[in-house]
Amino acid sequence: MAAGIAPDIAEGARASVEAHLDLLSPEEDERVLREAGFSGVTMFYAAFTWRGWVRYA
Repeated sequence: MAAGIAPDIAEGARASVEAHLDLLSPEEDERVLREAGFSGVTMFYAAFTWRGWVRYA
C-alpha cells in the first residue's frame, strides 16, 4: 500500500497467497530435503517466506 496499491487489491493478493501456498518452516524444509535423500542441505537465501536451498543428491 505504501507504493500506491489500493488496500483492497493488496488484501486480495495477500489472501490469495495464504489460500494457495503451502509453506513449511525452515526446519521443516530442511527435514523434508534430508528425508528425500539430499545431503549438505544449506539455506542460502531467505526473504519473507521465500527461501532458496543448496543440496546435493
